Amino acid sequence: MTAELGAIRRQRKGKRRAPARRPRWLVALGLCGLAAGLVGAALIAREAALSPWLRVRAIDVRGTQRLTQDDFRPLLVRNVGQPILLLDLEDTRRQVARIPGVREARLARRLPDRLEAVVRERRAVGRASIAGRDCLVDDEGAIFSSVRPLPGDAQLPELRGLVTLSGSARLDAADLPAVQAVLALEKAIGGAPPDGTTIDLTPKDRIVMRPGKDAPALWLDRADPGKNLKTLFAMKDRVASAAPGGSVDLRFEHRLTIVPAPDAPGDATQTE
Repeated sequence: MTAELGAIRRQRKGKRRAPARRPRWLVALGLCGLAAGLVGAALIAREAALSPWLRVRAIDVRGTQRLTQDDFRPLLVRNVGQPILLLDLEDTRRQVARIPGVREARLARRLPDRLEAVVRERRAVGRASIAGRDCLVDDEGAIFSSVRPLPGDAQLPELRGLVTLSGSARLDAADLPAVQAVLALEKAIGGAPPDGTTIDLTPKDRIVMRPGKDAPALWLDRADPGKNLKTLFAMKDRVASAAPGGSVDLRFEHRLTIVPAPDAPGDATQTE
């Protein structure tokens, strides 16, 4: 009897009906409803993004010392009234980075209607006059002016003999050795150049640096402005006593050549 009941159960299991399939029209109707819902949600989101309450009204700028709000006014005029949620932050960040004096910038939305720009300004390493316009130069050769000067600007090394044209955003390649000379001097002395330092590119075969008002003139290699500088400052007292009023030629490897002043007697001497 038990065997017969088991056989009957197995037969009933085998005759179970497969689950009924939903009609295709019902599936299509469900998909249409889902699509309509997504489209509706997108339209609602777009309407919200275009709301007058979510439009740029101000840009808060942080991290500035030299730059003022006036430097960022063109950026504000360009973006004010734009939907803040649809604004391309990367494009706006590039706009900020193109402002003279800005080295890099980060942008963020501050809902409902403000942008926040955090900037890092360029570090001036020298000052110059290009076509009669006073300007500052950073360690990359970028040119900018300072509406709000900082303490110490007047003591920055003066760059002379530049060929960069008026209106340029960066120094001409021929003038970059002047910046490299300033950086080499900072490295050699472990700090800011002395007050009254000048860097002159007028001679075509060398850079003439005077590291301080009363310092001797140093002739630097244009291709390697830092050559022999560290050695020179390690023995500066000896060099100064050897040729008062003269110049020191640093352009030759492992050799300092003391060039006497034009009215001083004697030939040039060398110091290893």
